Amino acid sequence: MFNIDLLGYSGSVALAETGNVVRAHDLVYGAPLTQHLRGLDEDGKQALDMRRRATDPYYAAIFLPYFAIKPFYILTLLAVHKLGFSIVDSSRFVSALFYFGIAVMLWAYTRSWVVLAVMIFPETMVLGQANDPDGMSCFFLLFGLCWCFSNAGIWDCWSF
Repeated sequence: MFNIDLLGYSGSVALAETGNVVRAHDLVYGAPLTQHLRGLDEDGKQALDMRRRATDPYYAAIFLPYFAIKPFYILTLLAVHKLGFSIVDSSRFVSALFYFGIAVMLWAYTRSWVVLAVMIFPETMVLGQANDPDGMSCFFLLFGLCWCFSNAGIWDCWSF
């Protein structure tokens, strides 16, 4: 399930690796991408903005600062990319990894098979299928919540 944000995060990883806007653009757009990421809309017609991003590396680089807001996600993608995954596949791996982490954490905290039902809800499965930092954010949110409730009293978590 690719979305347009994949290109921004992948472009940030490629730029961190190469340091060159043109080479980073070639790495991202050289990967096999779906039709809408190549610049086609639902009707199969060219979407001007996406086509321009796909062909002009400097225009595509204008949008990269919007995706620098999640630096830990970009660093995780970069680490996975250095393990040998392609730039696009690293986002798939990270999403699946944190989806699995959510399942393990929920099972470890509840020790119940109800976790299986929670993990197959379509709303939860999106976290493992989407190529964005939502799965990672949810994992760390649940991690903090589980840590808070297991190491302290319920109300001690909010005392400063």
